[in-house]
This record gives sequence, structure tokens and C-alpha cells, in this order.
Amino acid sequence: MTEEKLKAGDTVRIKSGPFASFPATVERVSEDGLLLTASVEVFGRATPLELMFCDVEKIEPPEPNNFYWNN
Repeated sequence: MTEEKLKAGDTVRIKSGPFASFPATVERVSEDGLLLTASVEVFGRATPLELMFCDVEKIEPPEPNNFYWNN
């Protein structure tokens, strides 16, 4: 990953491991800047994961699904 700073609330995509391609929300960044805790939704529940910065890439948050409101 490039030297892009991540902060709590950012949306990332997990790049490796069993949750590869899952979107997640950054919950916390360690003080030393080596690890982050991100929340990923699995079976309808938020699950915290501890990840290294090289295991994620920042993405834009998904647009809300307003399908039913627009019809």
C-alpha cells in the first residue's frame, strides 16, 4: 500500500487471507502505525479483525441502496 494515511471510519477492502475482497470499516489504528483494527460484516454481525496496512486498500464507501425510496 502507498503511504496513504488511514483513520477510523475509512472504508477499506481486505486484500489477503480468508476475508479477501471483503469491505471493512477501520475502527482503530495502532499508535505505532503498524496494525489496524477493522470491522467486517460476517453473517450479519460485525467482526473485528486485526490487520496489517499491507493487507488492505482504501476504497470509497458504497452508496446507500435507495432502490425502494426512488420508486
